[in-house]
Amino acid sequence: MTSLQFTRANVTKAQARRLALLAIGLTAGLELLSGAICGHRDAESQAIGLLFLLLPLSPAIVALVAPNPLCSVAAVLPVAGWIIYAFYFECVRTYQGGGASMVYLGVWFYGFFSGIAAALLSIPLMRLLGLRISAA
Repeated sequence: MTSLQFTRANVTKAQARRLALLAIGLTAGLELLSGAICGHRDAESQAIGLLFLLLPLSPAIVALVAPNPLCSVAAVLPVAGWIIYAFYFECVRTYQGGGASMVYLGVWFYGFFSGIAAALLSIPLMRLLGLRISAA
């Protein structure tokens, strides 16, 4: 019977922070792309859309100053998934009737809580995989 062995990886805190900022930026870009394709929004509406995204991205932003900034990457992943889900329901899927779409509230509400859960679950996962954050 063999056991799983992972190689230990050291990542500097600066590298982890850059990767986390890239993940947050890509998620904001995904929101902008969704708004441009689906809503045909102007610059002012896009800026408001990014402000709307601050709540679901707040766990990722807080994780930037944590001892392990890679938790921020984990916190961003479910938010991106909820943005894609909302894009599908508002723009790709045919209209089913019944009034205004409220699916984007799921990005706001579920994105926030799933971001917190993902950030917290990433800590033991990274420890299990042997991923360490070094100061220098």
